[in-house]
Amino acid sequence: MSGLDPDATRRFFLSRPGTWLYHQIDTVEKSKGVKNFIKNKLGTKPTYLSDVNPINNANIIESRLEANGFFRAVVNHRIDSTKSRGQLVYEIDAGLPYTFDSLEICKSPEELCAELLKGHELEGEIQVGENFTKSALEGERDAITTFFKDKGYYFFNSKLLFFKADSAENERKVKTRFGFRDNIPKNALHEYTLSEVTVDIASEADNSQVVEGEIKTIADTGKFVIKPHKLAPFIALKEGDLYKKANESLTLRHLNKLDVFEFVDLQFELDTANGKRNLKAHINATPKRKQSLRAEAVISTTSTNFTGPGLQLRYSNLNLFQGAEKLNVSATARYEQQLSGSRRGLAAFEYDLEATLLVPRAKGPLKKTTPSGNVPSTKYRAQYRIFDQPDYYAQSSLGLSYGYEWLTKSSTFHELRLVNLDYVKLISSSDRLDDLFESGVLASESFQDQIIFGPAYRITYSPPPKPAQLAHFYISGSFESSGNILYGGLDLTNSETGEDGRYEISGIPFAQYVRSQLDLRTYINVSKYTELVLRQNLGIGLPYLNSSNLPFAKQFFVGGASSLRGFQPRSLGPGNYVNPAGDFDSFFDQTGDLLLEWNAEARFDLGGYFRGAVFLDAGNVWLKNASETRPGGEFKWNSFTKQLAVSTGVGLRIDIDFVVVRFDLAFPLRRPGGDNQGWVVDEISIDRDWRRDNLILNFAIGYPF
Repeated sequence: MSGLDPDATRRFFLSRPGTWLYHQIDTVEKSKGVKNFIKNKLGTKPTYLSDVNPINNANIIESRLEANGFFRAVVNHRIDSTKSRGQLVYEIDAGLPYTFDSLEICKSPEELCAELLKGHELEGEIQVGENFTKSALEGERDAITTFFKDKGYYFFNSKLLFFKADSAENERKVKTRFGFRDNIPKNALHEYTLSEVTVDIASEADNSQVVEGEIKTIADTGKFVIKPHKLAPFIALKEGDLYKKANESLTLRHLNKLDVFEFVDLQFELDTANGKRNLKAHINATPKRKQSLRAEAVISTTSTNFTGPGLQLRYSNLNLFQGAEKLNVSATARYEQQLSGSRRGLAAFEYDLEATLLVPRAKGPLKKTTPSGNVPSTKYRAQYRIFDQPDYYAQSSLGLSYGYEWLTKSSTFHELRLVNLDYVKLISSSDRLDDLFESGVLASESFQDQIIFGPAYRITYSPPPKPAQLAHFYISGSFESSGNILYGGLDLTNSETGEDGRYEISGIPFAQYVRSQLDLRTYINVSKYTELVLRQNLGIGLPYLNSSNLPFAKQFFVGGASSLRGFQPRSLGPGNYVNPAGDFDSFFDQTGDLLLEWNAEARFDLGGYFRGAVFLDAGNVWLKNASETRPGGEFKWNSFTKQLAVSTGVGLRIDIDFVVVRFDLAFPLRRPGGDNQGWVVDEISIDRDWRRDNLILNFAIGYPF
């Protein structure tokens, strides 16, 4: 139970690494330095039994129980101790909880009590028959307050409301009465209208003046921070409208999201001219610096276990056309290498030049605002990328896209690319890659020059966790297609195909496929220091008509630091297929059209900057159709469960606020193919040969999911 003081000394299985580290340094003379960092940041001071006040903690537990309807609970404690360890045990006799029996709404003043009843019916949290809890009373009061504030009652607050609860001891039921306190201030009982809305973006400029328009703006007309007509869509407060708390919050959220203001403040002034009940809204917005240029040295880890340093130069302009248009131009160079496994030493170079322009307005067919009042943004992207893996190939891609980004409510993010064009070109090949093409192990179509053209859509639902919430969720789904419009146009005009029977644009074939992926995650708070994360990752890609294979970058794979951690990246599947060569070349052919993956990970705090984990991963990839060169790779409903790979392991994470360094040590429990397929739990050993052949140490930056 959280809130009991102090916290118990935390452990990792049978050890306490944070406490051990704390004791390695006897004394620290300075408040800074390496010794202080190791002892007090990486290490964890132990908790002694003498530090605990058990009576105080018992009172806290009784108070928590009472707040949740257990009015007659009794808490006792005892101490179980050995020579070096002590454990406090709290024994609770709670009995049965009390429930809400009825809720009576006040009758006077008649008009307000009628609104109170309506607010309860629409937003209330008290439900007859459910367990009595203090949080339900507080939630009811807050919901009613919000209801009134969204109906123009600016001066209304939760302190004007009262609850009276009468309990029947024998029946364990609570009758509740809800109403208004006596002597309520008169201004809290009336609705208020906005008589004026003013936005000050001049930042105390010497030559500022008032610019009349849809929104009255105080600005430096010689140097507009943002043009008033471009600012208006983000002001949800309108002259002549009733005051609404929701519109006040939406306005602040919009202005802060624009990212052109350092500070935004919103104040209301009472306006009683001519005996009316009005409010004047004053918004002060202090501009940020418009342009910035920075260089960053980074260490990154890809999903394929490539890890290495990189350098990025980034130029940003937060207000390109005086309408909060955000331009980002970045140039990145990276060197990456496989650090472990059979492909250890395999190197890759990546060069990336990208420019994005985010216009905080809807250009084109999308509506200007969503039903929740959020303003969509129009996004333009241009990108040129070169990926060079010297042992195999070098490939370039030129990407152009146009689309929208928008929020519905505050936790659902949408990204729609109406135009999404990528031109992929194979710059150089190698004998290794050519041999894979000639043998049929790898489809040359996946690597040849081609055009990818079609729409793409992604939706992400990620609500922030609430206090004391047992679980929260993350859902991300994507869908993309390519080639349908091009194929339809060329087919209708009876255009000729190329030598391989595929339609081409200026001599370049185009990919035609649909691809979808769904990522579901559940984060469960097991205790104050322990979290259980469950993940399900599903994907399917189907080439057709103008394509017989997905482009290589669009194919699915499993294994690696953020997937099945007991296997190397692209070392599994499809199905129970195993590359007979068993060398580097399997890196390319062990991909598929379908993906099924499940992960479970228990995360716990070890004290200081240390976090621990225990995890279990399962999954594989499959082909849509049978393949002569990859036998056993086809997905079949009656056999796919027998082809799932399973691995497990433990992890250590160093979380130093701005970066998380992750080490995961994993090994297989079940292999889907090869001479040693099936469950291999009985083969687990600590001898050198087993460790060499099975243990995989994954190094990565950031959490896997």
